[in-house]
Amino acid sequence: MGYDVKNFETDVIQLSASIPVLVDFWAEWCGPCRTLSPVLERLAIKHEKEWALKKLNTEEFPDIAAQYGIQSIPNVKLFSDGVVVNEFVGALPESSIEQWLRVALPDKFAKQLDTAESLIRSRHYGDAKAMIEPILSASHDHERARSLLAFCLLSDDRKRALDLVAPLDEASKYWEIAETILRCQSRR
Repeated sequence: MGYDVKNFETDVIQLSASIPVLVDFWAEWCGPCRTLSPVLERLAIKHEKEWALKKLNTEEFPDIAAQYGIQSIPNVKLFSDGVVVNEFVGALPESSIEQWLRVALPDKFAKQLDTAESLIRSRHYGDAKAMIEPILSASHDHERARSLLAFCLLSDDRKRALDLVAPLDEASKYWEIAETILRCQSRR
């Protein structure tokens, strides 16, 4: 597989409009870079539909490295829609990178869920529900989709609404919605 950047604009900026791009800034002489590289390549194969890996040799592209403030390597930056959305420096273990990716990767359903949330605010619960159901079919554990669908179901299927928010806990970003739904149920 060819991960090397040939043209930054095409290989990273333009590509990141359709899929997040993880850029590994490295150099030949860098020992930690040689440790990190095979880990990133394994993860890129494992997650090929979620993000793309590109590798930029800072010795060949010093201007781009400078443009993105690369002061030490390895430096890994995640691009989405042409901009850096997250990054880390150093050779992390595979499990740490997997954990970082879970947090760093943009939500591929965010735009759809933003629309569904607008529909909910406008009290178009049926339309929002129709938009959210396929997301949950594709990603059963998606917390935002679970909480928004549960909100839509409060009036006509309280049991399912409760089942959807039951796995959420106080650590969830959507705990406030879940807690509201649970409180509504306890009042009955």
